Amino acid sequence: ITAQDPDRFDPDKAIAANLAERREMASSDPKSLRKLDLVTALLIKMGRNQEALDISNDVLVRIEKDPTAFNDTSSETNWLLDNRSSALFALGHTDESIARLSEAARQPESGATLNVSQAINLAELYNEIGRPKDALVAVGGLNLETQAASPYGRMALMEARGCAYAQPQDKENLNVSLAYLRTHVLDGNA
Repeated sequence: ITAQDPDRFDPDKAIAANLAERREMASSDPKSLRKLDLVTALLIKMGRNQEALDISNDVLVRIEKDPTAFNDTSSETNWLLDNRSSALFALGHTDESIARLSEAARQPESGATLNVSQAINLAELYNEIGRPKDALVAVGGLNLETQAASPYGRMALMEARGCAYAQPQDKENLNVSLAYLRTHVLDGNA
């Protein structure tokens, strides 16, 4: 099938087309921060981290000059900072990446006081760089029973905790995390 029409099945062309589509959507709706977040997220996946960082820098300058520059600043700034953190980390700026993701975790998410998504992402970053105690602190305020998180978010939380417990070989807490993950394995398919 692919040999008959190799251009149609070229992943690089498909990604480039997706990026062009996202850029067009963002330029056709210049008040949407969400659409710019989608552009930067794809640039990061493509390994074009400096370009994603440059866009996020420009956006932050725009927001600083005019807090009403985007219609969705209050709901999307956390994702802008999250993407910025990913780009910084990929470029080797670990401390600044942590600072930006910590800032993102302090932003409200969907009207909630605690930001579940970026707190989990921060814990995952700390786990990746071998700082399990910091990972546990990052998600310390999240509670599975009372937190307004999706089933997928709860799985991500327990995975982050599990990774943090595994590093110092805290078997008791690791087993609790693993038991939850096994019981809710289908929730991770979001």
